[in-house]
Amino acid sequence: LTAHKPRREDYASWEGQKYVDDSIAWATNPLFGWIDKNPKADGSHYDIYSDGLRIYTTIDSRMQKYAEEAVNEHMRSLQKAFFREKKGSATAPYTSRQDELSTTMRQKLISNAVRQSERRRVAKLCGKSDAEITAEFNTPVEMTVFSYEGPVDTVMTPLDSILYTKSFLRTGFMSMDPGNGHVKAYVGGPDFRFFQYDMVSTGRRQIGSTIKPFLYTYAMESGFTPCSHLLNEQPTFTDESGRLWSPRNSGHSRIGEEVDLRWALTNSNNWISARLMAQLSPAELVKRMHSYGITNSLPAVLSLCLGPCEVSVKEMVTAYSAFANNGMRTDPMFVTAIADNNGNIISEFTPVQTEVITDTGYWHRQQTAPRPLQPDRTDGRQDRNNQLQRRRLVHGLYARARQRCVGRRRRTLHPFQLNGRRSGRKHGSTHLRQVHQPGICRSIAELQSGHPFQVPGNG
Repeated sequence: LTAHKPRREDYASWEGQKYVDDSIAWATNPLFGWIDKNPKADGSHYDIYSDGLRIYTTIDSRMQKYAEEAVNEHMRSLQKAFFREKKGSATAPYTSRQDELSTTMRQKLISNAVRQSERRRVAKLCGKSDAEITAEFNTPVEMTVFSYEGPVDTVMTPLDSILYTKSFLRTGFMSMDPGNGHVKAYVGGPDFRFFQYDMVSTGRRQIGSTIKPFLYTYAMESGFTPCSHLLNEQPTFTDESGRLWSPRNSGHSRIGEEVDLRWALTNSNNWISARLMAQLSPAELVKRMHSYGITNSLPAVLSLCLGPCEVSVKEMVTAYSAFANNGMRTDPMFVTAIADNNGNIISEFTPVQTEVITDTGYWHRQQTAPRPLQPDRTDGRQDRNNQLQRRRLVHGLYARARQRCVGRRRRTLHPFQLNGRRSGRKHGSTHLRQVHQPGICRSIAELQSGHPFQVPGNG
């Protein structure tokens, strides 16, 4: 609401992507910068704190409560495992493997964290020298720090407090109705009092195998069908730099066989994804992913098919809404209306939808196996059968893959019961160290980010 029109000079040198994101939001989102865009009749601007504005939000208080409880419960467990993994490690909290991070690089990371801290910024404004600031960061002081048992009053140096804070895993949780874009629950981190960096809209992580629905949809729209077969062996390609690239795959099923795309997506097979990408265009996949609502820069390289790019939770929720909404991407809505202190409506907001998946590439709710092609037909039924098979993949296969890969732990969290349907969650099947784990159902699209250490998966 209170944002101003983005100007590049107002952003730090490393905030180029944020400037791009804000510029897009300013041009396309009427809520972004609403105060500047909607002056009063006398030309002055509203004050959201003193003018008594009534802002009607889409957040469901019950779902928000469940989401916060789910995040708290799940992260408590993961945090204990993370502490065990890093205990006694000289390279903690960044890694437990010393071969991954040298002492020099670890110190550089710590120095960067100190330089970007609010304490150092204030010290610089007060005219303190670097030596004085270093001494201050190594002097114990009283402070309150975060814990899952509640805030803890303690005494430690500001430098130790930075390392302590970095020892906590971050997460983001967003739940949205894909039909109208209403955001029902939004959790940007473990505790806003201590972690104000928004892991839903601002933080980005590698998405791993959750990129594959975009790749397979592209393939379906390019003439492939669920019955298309590719060889399930490790391929070797020459990448854009002229180097040989042989993607790895953690699965060991049906090696050396011709497998169909239905099986490949259900099992999140990296080799088949790479073979598909080699027959398609990485640049076109980038273009299509941007049309799904992903605004971050994406590398147009062969390995993009395995999800090395960094995407936010909000972007993934927006993108995945197309799979639950007949190919229509629905942009998130946080506010439905704004009224003055007398109840007069000043602005109303409606869902914004964009078609991103064609009829050829989409939709069939039945999760049955596709019928084989029947080339002997010449009355048009063959084309309709092929089109039906393509539709089945985008929805039916994603649902089946989700059921196969769903994690037991996530099923124990608070399941949302909407319209008689229980929402599901699919683990991003990846061995990347940072990963989003999205889930999707017909009534609601949810996505919860992963955590920055190893998680189970299939490549």
